Amino acid sequence: MIFRFFFVLLLSFTFFIQARQSSEVPITVTINRDTVINTVSDYFFGHNYWLWCESWGNKIAGTESAVKELGVKMLRFGGINVDIGYPDGVSNGIISQYYSYCKRIGAEPFFQLQVAKYSDSRAMADNAIKMIDYFKKIHNLTYVSIGNEPDIYASTLAPNNDYRAEYLGEYTVDKYCDQYNVAASEIRAKYPDIKITGLELSWNYEGWIPVFLSKCKDNVDMISTHYYPFTAGGCTFERASKQYNDLYDFYARIRSLIDQNAGGKNIPLVIGETSITWDGEPKKSVLNASPGTFAAALWFADFLGVSSMQKNLFSVMPWSIREDWSLGFISSQKRPVYHVYKMFSTFTKKQCIHSENINNNVRIYGYRDDKNETSVFAVNWDTTSSYAVTINFPGTADTVIRTCSIPPYSVSCMTYSENYSVSHQYIYTKRLESTGYISETDKHYKQQFMPKKKRFFSFKPL
Repeated sequence: MIFRFFFVLLLSFTFFIQARQSSEVPITVTINRDTVINTVSDYFFGHNYWLWCESWGNKIAGTESAVKELGVKMLRFGGINVDIGYPDGVSNGIISQYYSYCKRIGAEPFFQLQVAKYSDSRAMADNAIKMIDYFKKIHNLTYVSIGNEPDIYASTLAPNNDYRAEYLGEYTVDKYCDQYNVAASEIRAKYPDIKITGLELSWNYEGWIPVFLSKCKDNVDMISTHYYPFTAGGCTFERASKQYNDLYDFYARIRSLIDQNAGGKNIPLVIGETSITWDGEPKKSVLNASPGTFAAALWFADFLGVSSMQKNLFSVMPWSIREDWSLGFISSQKRPVYHVYKMFSTFTKKQCIHSENINNNVRIYGYRDDKNETSVFAVNWDTTSSYAVTINFPGTADTVIRTCSIPPYSVSCMTYSENYSVSHQYIYTKRLESTGYISETDKHYKQQFMPKKKRFFSFKPL
């Protein structure tokens, strides 16, 4: 009777393995390590410092340890509340707290100077110098930006009675250029080592970038735009999973606007804010790809993969670390987007060598470092199918072939040593959304390939 039990158990396990293997969809990818698409900026992995206002609960306090794990290289002090000084002003104490946070997590400061708070260019420039003067007293400062989303000052800030900024009601790109040039000229004269970023646009790229560069290109080192592709009501799985080509189109559009109007000057791009939507109001975050969902994290995986392939992209800065809305990486626990960011920042290497949309479900992003060690990410939007992946690495003599399996609805990363003799796999699936990615040695690894809530066999007492 015992023999019969173990025979049935062995047979059941054999059938399961065969079922898994037969259900895996085969795909083949060819990755040439000698073909370098782009070299990733040292500051590529950025983030946004928010919500620091005591009036709104200072939600960012206490997040240093968790954020340090992310490997953030650049931290932006910015947004509407910095720009307008509401609900709390930007005091020297607040600046000191921000710098201390940067120091604790090991990130370079990216310091936004105020524009919206001032109707007068002279007052605005004086305040900009004052902010830099103070920061320079406590630490070196290399990167500043001027203003936040000036293309929506008239439509968003001016009508809001809390901001008391009626003077922004007829704000234009020409007004911004005037204010920008006054401040930037004085910054350059006093602090020639500082790199100045302009615009921090919300959405009106075509209307603002050409005019700004025609008037300000001699005073600008980088341009920042923000990228929020969907409204709260547009955050669906169907739309988020099809953004791969749209992301490439976005970057091509911005790069063209900059290069065609820069007069030959090399101007890097910064993505000063990004998330799947700008509207993370909790009562609206109820769709299957709303902020905080696993699908929103997979969207971010594609965003990082495509972004890393872009030449002259200095940094990408998701919004935000922790807040009352659903855009934060951390709430009562670490959200899925946190784990995806950590996975990419840990395993992405310096040189991008591959980007491919296999079948509108699977995307492959490949990287290598100077030692020829390689990492390959696979983003699988297919919620039901695992994939049996064959990776061909052509060389000067022979093609090296490696295989792996990627589970349904997941982000996977395969790492390979210089001669491909040592490899590891890390996976992050819907089942792991609250705990983070695991390696192939984890006891829960095999479970990620099993159909959820299905029983292939049931046993009766013998």
